[in-house]
Amino acid sequence: MADLNQFQRSIDRINEMLHHLMHTSGDPETTFYIQSLEKAHKTLEQKMAEYKLSLSAGKSTSLFDLSF
Repeated sequence: MADLNQFQRSIDRINEMLHHLMHTSGDPETTFYIQSLEKAHKTLEQKMAEYKLSLSAGKSTSLFDLSF
């Protein structure tokens, strides 16, 4: 369960950064950071969903691939 909380904390932090960046003046560098954070957010959501599936299937979570 701690791993799910780590996923959620990471997603929450990314959301905070996205919110801040989206309310600043838009320059090419800011746009790049926003795109990178959106990609990281999607990746984390996918990994979290895979992890939940592995938990519900009763698989060993120690074998879960957390690499990005």
